[in-house]
Amino acid sequence: FNRGMFLLTIKCDHEQPDEIADLGCRDLQISHDMDVEIVDQGIETGWGCVNRAEKLFNVYLVRIRGYLLLLELGFPDDSQAMEHLNEIQELFAAEKRKLMQPRGSSSLFMEVGPAGRMQQIEAELAKYHLIKGDLDTAATIAARMLFEDEYIFVDAQLQVMKILQLYT
Repeated sequence: FNRGMFLLTIKCDHEQPDEIADLGCRDLQISHDMDVEIVDQGIETGWGCVNRAEKLFNVYLVRIRGYLLLLELGFPDDSQAMEHLNEIQELFAAEKRKLMQPRGSSSLFMEVGPAGRMQQIEAELAKYHLIKGDLDTAATIAARMLFEDEYIFVDAQLQVMKILQLYT
């Protein structure tokens, strides 16, 4: 993933930018396929049960941020950012349902509570909508955490304040 991101961001500085872009896109596809394969194999073999949800969440977050960076740089939207945003929201919802069960717990919420995890997701989702030119949706998402959450992560707050400044 990192090599793919690197190749795509420096492609214009290379003698063969199209070839470098193809290599970068291939690396991103390989990393996505490997993410899926590793999770599937982990489930089959029973490994990775410790903090699995938290690990997946963090991987999705890194991937989302990478794809958003590519969108900001003018690369076409190949739906990878939204695909990962949907995956991270599904993971969040599944782990939150675990909390509702008797004696329910989730590794996703051991260090950061549900409101904090939601802020991490919503900051990236709002940024996606901002990049896509949908300022109304971005502002709606951004405003939620300012009104509803008692505490806000600095990164999320900076992102939502930037969006709300553009909105006003």
